[in-house]
Amino acid sequence: MKKQTLLSTLVMAAIFAACSNEETTSVAGENRKVNFVIQETVSRTVTNGNITTFVEGDAIGITSSGLDIDMSNATYAVGANGSLSGGSFYYDGNNKGTFYAHYPITSKFSEGTVSMSVPANQATETAFNACDFMTSTAIGDPTTGGTVVLKFKHRLALVKVIWNGSTTAKGVSLLGVKPTVTWTHATDACETSGNAIDINLWKQDGKQEYWALIPEQTLAKGSQMLTIEDADKNFSYTLSTNLAFSANNVKKITLNVTEAGDVEAAISEIDIENWDEDTNDGGGIVEEVILPPVELISEAEGKNITLTPNSKNNAVAGAWNVAIYKPSTGTPKSVIEAEEGVLHLNVDTIAGVVDKNNKNISGNWWDNAVYFRPSETLAAKIKPALYKLTFEAKASAAGKGFMVQVMKGDESANTYFGISNVDPTTKDDVTYNRMYYPSFKEEDFTDNGMGYKTMTYWVDFAKVLDKDGGDITDEKVGDYEKVLLTLSVNTGTSDANAYGVDFWFKNFTLIEVK
Repeated sequence: MKKQTLLSTLVMAAIFAACSNEETTSVAGENRKVNFVIQETVSRTVTNGNITTFVEGDAIGITSSGLDIDMSNATYAVGANGSLSGGSFYYDGNNKGTFYAHYPITSKFSEGTVSMSVPANQATETAFNACDFMTSTAIGDPTTGGTVVLKFKHRLALVKVIWNGSTTAKGVSLLGVKPTVTWTHATDACETSGNAIDINLWKQDGKQEYWALIPEQTLAKGSQMLTIEDADKNFSYTLSTNLAFSANNVKKITLNVTEAGDVEAAISEIDIENWDEDTNDGGGIVEEVILPPVELISEAEGKNITLTPNSKNNAVAGAWNVAIYKPSTGTPKSVIEAEEGVLHLNVDTIAGVVDKNNKNISGNWWDNAVYFRPSETLAAKIKPALYKLTFEAKASAAGKGFMVQVMKGDESANTYFGISNVDPTTKDDVTYNRMYYPSFKEEDFTDNGMGYKTMTYWVDFAKVLDKDGGDITDEKVGDYEKVLLTLSVNTGTSDANAYGVDFWFKNFTLIEVK
């Protein structure tokens, strides 16, 4: 969208005069309409050097007090030159009114308060920009023209990390941050809350510089504050003193490599237009660390399985989800359950039963399947790297297959992360597929059935495939919010279809390969 420079003082004066002249022509005794404008250039996003402005079409919420009819969280859109258009507010005679405005409009509004939680993943420009929580409180006076001038201020702190260690850093994470800020209209105060999360920072184009927005808070001395993932090493930054992050302030953290090869850290003030300086210096210790591999499914999660009833496109993050098709007529015979950490699948053709569109329901695998979606915090840590999937499986019959795949979103997206049953770290030119249909041989069975076999697959989160197995160039961090591990039975028309066959799965892990 085109970015608009907001009002200068002269333009403001002209608008005031125009509004005043317009209002003097209103019908005698009629309540004066409230006109809103934005007073000055305020950083809505910080993407063009140090200065950018509201974008035409941006939406803000405005709540009033003391008007003829008060409104809550009315939506106003930013127009050219900082004008605002939207709802209709009217003064109560000559009485003044109070107005509370906030941005973005997607913030959670409640009578008297507005709250917003920053996400764990701020690693894209869009995700970062959506975090810039701002507020304004203004008084309108109908006896002096009635125009209300909204001056916004940032209610979060901007963190900048400059990594001078090398030119090969892959990412920076800010650790242990409380994510939620709540603004109270009456006091204009903001309160920070929420369980601590780790935040992936946004890398600036062409630079080893990383940004994030966080609520006001203090991180404690001795806490590990940053991790830096370099090409062949990982580093951590640990605070040697308490460090405060203040709203509307920028905290710049520069990590340098000395001639001797040591890494030094410095925290300094920075002057950015529309952001206040932060003169609070700090110190810390930077050292090389071996970061543990990211566990999208840990050993504990793989053994403690509780199923949540949700379809794939509504799968809950941080949980195992199950979908069982419920036909409009007849009784579904499919069984998908979890007991003592074991998944049990048995899908039946449900012969003769059709859905409301008069289609036989025996073919849609996604209607009878199990899905695991990592939590938001874990999804934010996924890198375009190799992960190893292991689990144990057995079946009640030979030659009957099940399906395993790792999807990029729900089934409507038709995109998949490349999966292989060959270890890519030991062999060149490994072929990646979008899914596998493993089955068991006759020799896997005895008179007592079959015992569990360990299944191992490698998932490359840098390789995205379409439904036909073709490569898609789409590998950047920020595309992992809806990762899905899916398990179902083979419902195809071949001899390998597994209608009515029992499958059992347990002891899952999905862990980054270091």
